[in-house]
Amino acid sequence: MIRSLPLPKAFQKGPPARRTLVRAMQVVFWLAALAALAYAYRANEAAIVEALSRVSPVALAAACAVAALGAVPGALAWVALARAGGMPVPWGRGTAIYLVSNLGKYVPGGFWAILSQAAHARPWGMTLPRAAGLFLLAMLCALLAAGLVGLPAFLGAFRIEGALAAALVVVALLGAAAALKLLPFLAGIAARRLPFVPDESLLARLDTASLSRATAIMLVAWPLTGLHLAILAAPFSDDVIFLVSAYAFASALSLVLPILPAGLGAREGALMACLVVVMPAAEAAVIVVLSRLVVTMVELAAAALASLVRPERHIEATPALDTERP
Repeated sequence: MIRSLPLPKAFQKGPPARRTLVRAMQVVFWLAALAALAYAYRANEAAIVEALSRVSPVALAAACAVAALGAVPGALAWVALARAGGMPVPWGRGTAIYLVSNLGKYVPGGFWAILSQAAHARPWGMTLPRAAGLFLLAMLCALLAAGLVGLPAFLGAFRIEGALAAALVVVALLGAAAALKLLPFLAGIAARRLPFVPDESLLARLDTASLSRATAIMLVAWPLTGLHLAILAAPFSDDVIFLVSAYAFASALSLVLPILPAGLGAREGALMACLVVVMPAAEAAVIVVLSRLVVTMVELAAAALASLVRPERHIEATPALDTERP
């Protein structure tokens, strides 16, 4: 047996109860995300209204569009890792599962997305230990990619230039190459913070090539998502590379604090520290809040569209989630 949170009894009673519980989790995810959105708006209503007056509807729509495009590679990276780990999750349904479960990050605790992914992808062999291992490896791939994309912002924020900047870039690239070989080991260390023990056979099955492919996909995701920040901040700064990189850098910090719901506070603080380098603090604060609203709205919309795929429809044909290692 593995050390884990007790699985809800509904998962052990039969398909109808399991299906109901999965839908209940989705409702909780939605409520948590909507609460975060409402809080961000109410706490910064005046600043947001002013920001919207300075950002054209076309720019706002463009920001939402690129943020939505940025969500897709992250889902594809998760599916790619699942398939490489021996779970043949279909690309379309796997993307839907990821986008629906992604809202779980708005619920405090940091493990709800894992539980949702395990429940939805059970027909393809996704057990709770496998979902935990997959979650950790996907997160570490995303963190590695975010660190690389965020490097220009780090250098700019601390005004590191010349030979020192070049040396840090070389060290970062060499470190990333080494980290890819150590990701399963690092996932095992990170697992100590989770209530689930990841499947060690999954961690061993995913080789450097599989992890490199997932990281490469995330290297596409971060610039796409970060481009929304450059669009929103265009009235205040035209440094697109720095702004895109700043979003990745701030997101990397929020990834290492998974217990915070969706990185609330951590990402905003890091992003604010970067943006004041290229614009006044008042404008930076407005853009930070507006960025959070755009990303949250996009994630809600993506989950809504993914729900139309009905990723839970096969739950009724599957047995209860395993609590044993496969």
